[in-house]
Amino acid sequence: GAVTKPHGAAIILVPVVQFLVRSRGSLELRRLTRLAAIVIIALVPIAIYLVFLSREVGSPLAFAEAQESWGAANPYPLKALVGLVRFPTWLSGWVHGGVWVLYVGLLAHYWRRLSLEHALFCAGVLLVSTVQESFHGVYRYVVFLVPLFLAMAEDEDPRLRTAIVAFNLVLGAIMILAFVTHNRLVV
Repeated sequence: GAVTKPHGAAIILVPVVQFLVRSRGSLELRRLTRLAAIVIIALVPIAIYLVFLSREVGSPLAFAEAQESWGAANPYPLKALVGLVRFPTWLSGWVHGGVWVLYVGLLAHYWRRLSLEHALFCAGVLLVSTVQESFHGVYRYVVFLVPLFLAMAEDEDPRLRTAIVAFNLVLGAIMILAFVTHNRLVV
């Protein structure tokens, strides 16, 4: 997941944080070796992809250089929030930003039901989803919040679950149609 999409990098948080929490500060050689193995397993496919890009396209950083055409040149966390101020008339930025705020709120509400590594993964995905100049396309990021959806599935109120599932189905159809038809206005 970390090879072709930047939010996939948040995946590495799950095993690393779980490992660190379980080790409880005890980092003897055997545990450090396991931690190194986790990181290496994550880095090997990324290294292979960089070599592939270098051979096929001429630059190992072609994936980053291509981000400029998507409005993600010079990405930094929370850039989309700055975009709301810089481009206040972009309705799609406000609509997608509203979806993002909804998921930040859901994560805050369900934070205690998630394990630490899954909560950090969800927070990492939401943070990565803000690196473009606008929130446009945020839905493609929130579909990766599987741990959050699982925590919501345990909610006592089935009406909330049903409302969130229905909202996601309708929102997903609108967002996908808007994306594939190059329509920046999603509603």
